[in-house]
Amino acid sequence: MSIIDPVNKSKIPEEWINKSTVPRDELLEGIKSGMLVVLSDGSVLRRGYTTGTTATVAAKAAVLSLKKDVDRVSVPTPVGLRAVMDVRAKDGHAVAIKLKNDHESDITRGLEFEAKAVESDKINITAGEGIGIVTRGGLQSKKGYPAINPKPMQQIKDAVAEAVEEIGIKGVDVELSLPRGAEIAKQTLNSRIGVEGGISILGTTGFVEPWNDHLGEM
Repeated sequence: MSIIDPVNKSKIPEEWINKSTVPRDELLEGIKSGMLVVLSDGSVLRRGYTTGTTATVAAKAAVLSLKKDVDRVSVPTPVGLRAVMDVRAKDGHAVAIKLKNDHESDITRGLEFEAKAVESDKINITAGEGIGIVTRGGLQSKKGYPAINPKPMQQIKDAVAEAVEEIGIKGVDVELSLPRGAEIAKQTLNSRIGVEGGISILGTTGFVEPWNDHLGEM
């Protein structure tokens, strides 16, 4: 009998599960949520959430906080799972911190994503400080526009729409920003591929796959 990983759709054989030292119920729940990855030797690595998912959490929390207290938010991901994160949000301003994960070279771990929301007639998402601008063609985002890829942009819009419906308003303007985005971007390849002034908001699944030297050897 195999379990299917809900993020990458791979099969996890029962023998891998049996080799793990993580309690079975805890392990199965972690796999079901998309957050845990089991390797063939029974070792377990933790996924994280992408920049797209983290930005989505900040955006939804900012909107919800226009009408009520918010400290934890659930948002959709492109693979159909819900992502749940703690946030700081009040009066239309939210901060979400990108979760730690088991990807050794993920330099955006711990980065603060901010969102500001103002009630409006329709839903509008804009990018502020720390989000890069596309300076050449050939990327998923258009030249001259913020480097927010289509899947995370749709993820953000869907989550904001959930929040708008939940608090009963017509629409909202949401501005996303990353105070340290420009600084972190200097450690990436963004400037080489045509993204200047900040990081990119990415994520095809909503989850960051784990990686380490041992996994690479396997």
